[in-house]
Amino acid sequence: MQTRNSKSALAKAIDYLSVQDYSVNRIVDKLFRCGYEQQEIDAAVVRLIEKRYLDDEQLCIRYWSRYLAEKKYSVLQIKAKLKMKGFSANVIDRCTPQELSDYEKITAYSIWQRYMKKNKDIDKFMQYLYRKGFSMSSIRYAADESANSELIQSN
Repeated sequence: MQTRNSKSALAKAIDYLSVQDYSVNRIVDKLFRCGYEQQEIDAAVVRLIEKRYLDDEQLCIRYWSRYLAEKKYSVLQIKAKLKMKGFSANVIDRCTPQELSDYEKITAYSIWQRYMKKNKDIDKFMQYLYRKGFSMSSIRYAADESANSELIQSN
């Protein structure tokens, strides 16, 4: 039974979902922290999935679209963010778009252009991009494109 809760786990979950979308793991965690018993939480989650209030794959796809549109994150960073939002590795893998190498190269170049105006230490910036999860091929692409654009501008 519930402790200190006047609402059922289902009603509380609907309250949470009316404000923001959550993965199944995150909603289970939130309900558990509110003091609901595991049986009641499980029943609420099953009902929410049946009614399509919870759909990890659709939510994961929406997050992928959002993060890709922002063009601020490497593929590894996006996967880490999704993991932190409670998605399993299987769901993340199923929702990952097929071809992301071009995205990562373009994003690395975009970040390179923005930040190299402030900082001229190329080695440090390459390390920064590597720590952010960009592949070496994407970082090299950004460096090469930046060097090519500087050559064009100087001529």
